[in-house]
Amino acid sequence: MSLDVRHADLNALMAEARRIADDVAAKYATLSAAQLNWKPNADAWSIGQNFDHIVTANRTYFATLADVAAGKKTARGWERVPLLPGVTGRLMVWGLDPKAARKMTAPQVFQPSQTDVPGDIVATFLRQQEELLTTMRQTQSERALKTVITSPASPLVTYSVLDAYRIIIVHEQHHLVGVERLATLPAFPTA
Repeated sequence: MSLDVRHADLNALMAEARRIADDVAAKYATLSAAQLNWKPNADAWSIGQNFDHIVTANRTYFATLADVAAGKKTARGWERVPLLPGVTGRLMVWGLDPKAARKMTAPQVFQPSQTDVPGDIVATFLRQQEELLTTMRQTQSERALKTVITSPASPLVTYSVLDAYRIIIVHEQHHLVGVERLATLPAFPTA
C-alpha cells in the first residue's frame, strides 16, 4: 500500500521512496528491452517510457536541491510571495495523486524518449532513487525543508522543498500505477 503523501513528513517520504525502489527492483528490474518498450497502442507510453519520464522529471530537481543542501539557495521572484508556495504545492500533490480523476499532461521538459528506451532504464531509475534518498537526508533540517524553490516545469510555480519531495513521490506513485496496469495486460509480452 502506498503512502498518502499530502501531509507526510520527510521520514515517511523517505520510507516511501525506499518502498518504491524495493518494489520496482522486485517487479521490473528483470524486464527485457522488448517488454520495457512494449505499448498496447501507439498513443500509450511503454513501461520504459514511464520510467524514463520519472527519471527525466526527477533529474530537474537535483541541482536546486544541492544548492539547498549546501546553504547556497537564495529566494528569487515568485519564491518570495507569501502563501503562494503552500497553495501551489498542495495543488500539485493533489493533481498528481494516482486516485485523481483528472489526467495531467506532462510538461514538454518532462517528456520521455519517443524512441525505444534503453534496457537499463530501470537500473537508472533505481540509481537515481538512491540519489534522491541521499539528497533527502542532506536537506532534512527544518530550514532546508521550508526553503521555497521554483518548479522545473514553470517559473510561476513555487513550493517548499518538503512539498517538492511530496510531488516527486506522488508523481512516482502515479506512474507506477500505470506501469502495473501495463504489466498485467493480457497482451503484455512474456519473457
